[in-house]
Amino acid sequence: MGPKNKQDNLQSVPNMGTIVPEMGTEIENTGLLSGLFSKTRQSVLSVLYTHTDERFYLRQLSRMTNIKMGALQRELKQFTDKGIINRKEQGNLVYFQANKGCPIFGELKGIVVKMFGLENYDERERLAK
Repeated sequence: MGPKNKQDNLQSVPNMGTIVPEMGTEIENTGLLSGLFSKTRQSVLSVLYTHTDERFYLRQLSRMTNIKMGALQRELKQFTDKGIINRKEQGNLVYFQANKGCPIFGELKGIVVKMFGLENYDERERLAK
C-alpha cells in the first residue's frame, strides 16, 4: 500500500535542511616553526636544543625522533656543516650535540623552547635511556 502518486512519495521524505559539502583541503595548524623548518629539522632541533648539555648518537636520535637513518644523517650533516651542531667521534660511535659556540645558539634555543616548550622533555628523556 505505498504512495499513490509521486507527490505522496516526496512528502514522506523528511526535510532535514540543506547539505553543504566541505570541499577543499583542510590546513593543519602546526605552529610557526612549520614555516621555518621541515618536520625532520624541527624534531632534530627540538631534541638537541632542549638538551644542550647532552650528546646523542645516531640510532638514539633516530628512535627519539622517529626519523629514518638516511634522512636523519642528511639533516645532521647539514647542521654540522653550518656549525649549528657538533659532531664528535668516540670509538665506533658518533655523537651529536648542540653547538654552544654557534653565533645564533641563544636565539635558536629560545625559538625551540618557545615552540616546543618543556612538556616534551619527560618523553624524550624516557626514550633516550
